[in-house]
Amino acid sequence: MVQSIALLKKNKINLLIGGGQGKKEVKTLAKKLGIIDQTHFIPPAYFTKIPAFIAAADIIILPFFYNPTTSRSLLEAMAMGKPIITTPVGEIKNMLKHKTHALLVNNQPKNIAKAINLLLKNKSLAIKLSSQAQKLILRKYSLNKIINYHLKCYIIKQ
Repeated sequence: MVQSIALLKKNKINLLIGGGQGKKEVKTLAKKLGIIDQTHFIPPAYFTKIPAFIAAADIIILPFFYNPTTSRSLLEAMAMGKPIITTPVGEIKNMLKHKTHALLVNNQPKNIAKAINLLLKNKSLAIKLSSQAQKLILRKYSLNKIINYHLKCYIIKQ
């Protein structure tokens, strides 16, 4: 993602990155690419503080390098009505439709940069993605839906 932001350096986009493994490498790369001033690391935070970080973002970028099951970060961003850029891998490719709920792009810096640029220039697309993702959450992934799904899994008919 750091490389994607570097490709858009002239736009002065700020990048918020969650802490964790790889922080040192990301800092080194951001310095090398000349965007260290635009790169900000989110400190470890309690679960209840995460919505504030999501709310501060204009776009949520979740580039997966593996085939995830349902990502809590993805569901949170959808529920908060944020335009999302993610990769069409794992369960995500079955959950979301490209240009309906999110921009689904291959995990390459130029593809992510192109998607970021598209959302920055096309506000109506960003609003549409946010709205449709939020509607999808309510229709298929609300707390009541998830509880009922789990109850069906654990209740054994006799």
